Amino acid sequence: MVTSRPLHYGGLHQLISISFYLVFGVIVLSLVISKREIERRRLLSKRMRAQGIDALYLASSANVAYVTNFFIPTERPVAAILLEGGETVMFVPRLEVEHVERYAYVDRVEYYLEYPDERRPMYVFLDLMRRPRLEGRTVGFDFTSST
Repeated sequence: MVTSRPLHYGGLHQLISISFYLVFGVIVLSLVISKREIERRRLLSKRMRAQGIDALYLASSANVAYVTNFFIPTERPVAAILLEGGETVMFVPRLEVEHVERYAYVDRVEYYLEYPDERRPMYVFLDLMRRPRLEGRTVGFDFTSST
């Protein structure tokens, strides 16, 4: 049995919906950011152009969720890449492709095979970054600090 109860917080009800689902006796939390709110990528693209940034690499789970509406708790590499013109690409383990295709607000999904594979994920990612001809271009990135 699956039940859902959306909760809305004040004026945010048009932006964020939080639902709790009961699936086989387990409570599952679902956070959905409206497509309208995700349009903030357009503003981000404008800021990128103004600062001379050709692409933006996001690896922080909070930033990835903010831009794509997709969050996955994993130790594996996951990233969102915003390209010039607003295209958003998600880079995930193969295991997550169907989830990203279903739930994330992205234009394209790229993946790497699980460990152990002949190629490490970062080499696959490097090939991905070369495809839109980003070599020699300016790529912005986020970072988190543990200190």
